[in-house]
Amino acid sequence: MMAIIKNFENQIHMLVDENLSYKEIGLLITLFNAPDDCNVSIDLLASLHRDGRDSVARSMNSLIEKGYIFRKRVHQDNAESRRMEMIYEIYSDPINNSHFSEKII
Repeated sequence: MMAIIKNFENQIHMLVDENLSYKEIGLLITLFNAPDDCNVSIDLLASLHRDGRDSVARSMNSLIEKGYIFRKRVHQDNAESRRMEMIYEIYSDPINNSHFSEKII
């Protein structure tokens, strides 16, 4: 499972970025339209449309490389648990992604 944090500042950028495929744009739109308190998974995202799990995972990784998504692992609140949770910060414009900007410089 993964939690989503949305950073939606420049709505048009992701729609006109020629470096994004239509599949990547669709995945971003799906993630931005997910409820704020929801947890999703690659399997859940793959079940929503005809694309399979591998296709969704490739699109997710591509969006991470392009700066539209920042992924971090955090320990769950339970101190006894060694489980990690994935947090995905979603950006409508990679320029607003401070994690990506730091990587570029």
